Amino acid sequence: MNTRQKHWFFFIVTAIGTIVVVNLAILLMWTDMNEEERAFGRQIFGRVVTYGSLAMVVVFFFSSQFILYIFRNYISPIETLAEETRLITVANAKYRIKPVGALETHNLTSVINDLADAYISLKSDVKNIVTESKEGFEEEKLRLEALMNIISEGVIICNHDGRIMMANHQAYEIFNSVEHDEVGRFSRLGLGRSLFGVFNRTPIVYAMEELNNSLKKEGSANFYHFITTRYKVQYLNVKVSSILKNQDSNSVSGYVITFNDITNDIEKNNLKPFENQYVIMDEIASIVNMKTKNQFNFITENGIWLNIKHQFIIDFLMELSTYLKGLNVKTISIELSKNNKLQINWSGNEANFKSEKQTFNDLVTSQNSNDNHSRIELNVDVYKQESELSIKDPRESRPVFYDFDLFDHSAQSTDMDNVLLKDLTFVVFDTETTGLDPSGGDEIISIAGVRIFEGKINNEEMFDELVNPQRNIPLTSLKIHEIYPEMLTNKLTINKVLPMFHEFADNAILVAHNAAFDMRFLQLKEEETGVKFKNPVLDTLLLSAVCHPKQELHNLEDIAEKCGVEIIGRHTALGDSLVTAEVFLKLIPILEANGIKTLGEVREASRKTALSKIKF
Repeated sequence: MNTRQKHWFFFIVTAIGTIVVVNLAILLMWTDMNEEERAFGRQIFGRVVTYGSLAMVVVFFFSSQFILYIFRNYISPIETLAEETRLITVANAKYRIKPVGALETHNLTSVINDLADAYISLKSDVKNIVTESKEGFEEEKLRLEALMNIISEGVIICNHDGRIMMANHQAYEIFNSVEHDEVGRFSRLGLGRSLFGVFNRTPIVYAMEELNNSLKKEGSANFYHFITTRYKVQYLNVKVSSILKNQDSNSVSGYVITFNDITNDIEKNNLKPFENQYVIMDEIASIVNMKTKNQFNFITENGIWLNIKHQFIIDFLMELSTYLKGLNVKTISIELSKNNKLQINWSGNEANFKSEKQTFNDLVTSQNSNDNHSRIELNVDVYKQESELSIKDPRESRPVFYDFDLFDHSAQSTDMDNVLLKDLTFVVFDTETTGLDPSGGDEIISIAGVRIFEGKINNEEMFDELVNPQRNIPLTSLKIHEIYPEMLTNKLTINKVLPMFHEFADNAILVAHNAAFDMRFLQLKEEETGVKFKNPVLDTLLLSAVCHPKQELHNLEDIAEKCGVEIIGRHTALGDSLVTAEVFLKLIPILEANGIKTLGEVREASRKTALSKIKF
């Protein structure tokens, strides 16, 4: 209920109460009169009603004005004071309240502003103390950062559930160096995302399990070394080591993964530096499957590792596949034989394979068929690792990013509505368009986004793309965003850009200012692009209405000013995304101070605001 509604409600209740009390008093007086007094009352009844009604109207008028005065000068200013005081204490300590209302509220405002000045001074003193105490830590941090910058390998640190909490610049470079048609198999590298989204899951899980088993049996574990593939075209030499919670503990809190790209060495058959390394058989089968254009269904036994020097087994399986294709064989299984040799099986009674290469024939130790089942046994060094897949999968600059608190976090809950805001990952985005009518043919010409992880804007992970709208841009729009047609001529269309943004926003909560507008553009492109955004969406316009219900204006400039956020790059998609991200981070503590702490609570509070009814 707003102030005006409260005022009228209070006035109407007062008026009705007064009328009821007066009538009750008249009724009581009438019952106490004798017959002579009642006869006299009947004679003057008309005049009493006339003058009484007139007096009542005058009383009601002055009462309403008095009540309005009280509301305007005391009640409403006090509500505004409470709202803006909370803004000072949790979001922008430099904000100062403008005096409104009666003299008493002016005095109270002055006292609050004085307290805010003292609060800033106290915060400054505390900050200086904390800074002094952190000098040693910062020095160690800078040393680590310098060390990470000179290491040629990519480095990723994750918690015990595989959630990434640090990645150096080299890691981003290695993962971004490969372009391949099989987009979508691997996610973008980023803080808070799953390690299993950027690596093949199976070898990583086996490595983690092997380290855990070594800790349990021997009390120590150094590292686990292997080779894995990405996109079936990039080979990575990977080393996984465990991080213990403390020196005297065998409990793992996380893992360090270091890796480098050895694709060129593998292609040139330069295997000597890696002759002791192994590749999981699943990946070998996957590569063969790709090269045979998915004509075969390969089934591999878990835990079989192949020495890297036997990479030629890919060519062997390719030739065997050609032979079996002529026999109409569709499924090939690979397992470890009783003699610990590599055994290849298929259905059928034909087992008379002979290669054109004698080196391949020399590998075959036996071929036989019985009961419509054929097998070939190869003399190839393999390693069988017994492991239970108990590691969870949450799939869910030179700067090096730190967030060591993640060691204490388990995989995200699947019930997102019950997750605290501080534990969520957000993508704050904005679009620039040809106009304001998405249903009337206006198009996106720029889309940008930034990721927020653990309450910090990750400057390493930003999305910023111009889009060719394939239509003209009205002059009125050009004056706002200054994106001219010649700037878009050679840019990708929305069909290409939107799937890229969809991948960027994977597993994140979408945040925008006036999100209904931007989301309408995205929704109208679902059928055309084949991309559907199922991410939960938050709107800073609605969140501002939740945090500041007494304020009339909730545009981005006014909210930014209140929250102490400097506006740079307004009316550019990336600039507005950054401003919105900073505003959003300022609003979170205000929401929490109001008891709104989870995603579900925020969505419910947003849904109750009047602004949520806006449609595009």
